[in-house]
Amino acid sequence: MEALFGPDFGNYRVIALAIGLAAASVIDIERRSIPNYLTGTLFTVGICVNADHDGLTGLYGSALGTVVALAIASLFYRHRWLGGGDVKLFAAIGAVTGPLEPFSIAVYSLAVSSAVTIVIGSYRRANGVLPGLPVTIPMAPVFACGTLLAYLGPLIPR
Repeated sequence: MEALFGPDFGNYRVIALAIGLAAASVIDIERRSIPNYLTGTLFTVGICVNADHDGLTGLYGSALGTVVALAIASLFYRHRWLGGGDVKLFAAIGAVTGPLEPFSIAVYSLAVSSAVTIVIGSYRRANGVLPGLPVTIPMAPVFACGTLLAYLGPLIPR
């Protein structure tokens, strides 16, 4: 990871993001909601780490990442494909990653959620388990997988 972000900066950013997304995933799977204290903490850590590393430029990048992620997630929220906690989590991811990564994370998360939905729907259809109901999944684990995939193979080069 040091090759991506520098010797110290990347470690803090990646560790904060990994811990935040892991906690959000566990809580979202158990409760089907993401608490505000978790998204608020991840947002604050993202802003602080970026501001500490790059000063005003890092703060600006973190704020822009939040706005970009919020704009992307709001499109899905408007159609009721995401809940409010999912939107706040995605905005916090943008605060940690900066303005470019939310695009890749959104594309990869959409692919992961589509694959999971297809698998669940196929299982339901094959077993006759409520085939007419829509498939709903917790999005925090999907965002975690999308973030991992975006870091492994970004769609927009850094």
